[in-house]
Amino acid sequence: GIPVSEINILQAFARVAKVVGVRKKVDLLSHPSVVSPMTFGWLKPVVILPCAALNGLTIEQAESILAHELAHIQRRDFLVNLLQSIAESVLFFHPAVWWVSGQIRKEREFACDDVVIQTLQKPSPYLEALVRLEAL
Repeated sequence: GIPVSEINILQAFARVAKVVGVRKKVDLLSHPSVVSPMTFGWLKPVVILPCAALNGLTIEQAESILAHELAHIQRRDFLVNLLQSIAESVLFFHPAVWWVSGQIRKEREFACDDVVIQTLQKPSPYLEALVRLEAL
C-alpha cells in the first residue's frame, strides 16, 4: 500500500470527513507522546494521532483510523462522554453506575467501528491498522 505522508494524510482526512458526514472544521494533529488515536473537543474538535502511527500505516489503514475518530465527532461522543462523566461523579458510590458506564463506553467504540466498516466498506485495512497500533 501507499505509505502515509503529511500531504496525503491531510487529503485522506478531508475525504474521509466527507464520507463520514462531518461538516464542521476538525483539526488534525500528531504528537509523539500520544499512544493511540484520540478525539478531543466538541465545539472545536481535534483528532490527535500518535506520530509513530503515521510512519507505520498505509494510507488505507490511516483512512480507517481517521474514519473511526471522525465517527466520534459525527456522533457527538465527546459531549455524551462529558455528561456520562458528570453522572459518574455524582453517583460514584453506586457500582451499577460504573458497570453501565463501562458498557456504554464499549458500545460507543463498537458503533464507531460499525461506521468505519459501513462507510469505507473495507474491514481488512481497519483490522490491520488496529493490530499495527496495538503493536506500537
